[in-house]
Amino acid sequence: MDFMLALAGILLLAILFLYISQVFKIPSIVSFLVIGMLAGPYGLGLITDKTGHEACDDDKRRAPETTPISAAGSG
Repeated sequence: MDFMLALAGILLLAILFLYISQVFKIPSIVSFLVIGMLAGPYGLGLITDKTGHEACDDDKRRAPETTPISAAGSG
């Protein structure tokens, strides 16, 4: 699933559940836990294992190759 679409879905869930929690005077931490369960891979599947990795993989492809610097005085 596209990263921005998943982010928009999570934002909509957050707004909805935070509003409901204020109406029923439920602590907001409970709403965030419910949002996490619904958006996670076992709920609606908005957040998967690959969602965060895709963004990181793009950065790795653009990063230049680096070589480790050997410790001075070894040997």
